[in-house]
Amino acid sequence: MKQKIALVTGASRGIGLAVAECLKKQGVKVLAPARQELDLLSESSIDSYLAGLKQPVDILVNNAGVNILGCLEELDDKVIEEMVQIDLLAPLRVVRPTCSRDGETKIRQNR
Repeated sequence: MKQKIALVTGASRGIGLAVAECLKKQGVKVLAPARQELDLLSESSIDSYLAGLKQPVDILVNNAGVNILGCLEELDDKVIEEMVQIDLLAPLRVVRPTCSRDGETKIRQNR
């Protein structure tokens, strides 16, 4: 039986780390890229990381995120843009290959 492979973003601490450890205990090979390997603020970093995957990913856990506390009127545009990029756009960019119709994606969506 082929070993399952999981990609877990935000696995350096907290919930992401707990999820990664749980998956490992279940015999899953976990890809937990550090920010230097997969910078979710950079579209080119995301694209490059995904293109460099050597085998399909069976499980995707989009866990990375930022939680900036404060009143909206106190947040500058750069902080808001980073929050939207990391919390919304990056996960969509990571999951988008699963929606490909050509069957040649590196990430499979399991249901």
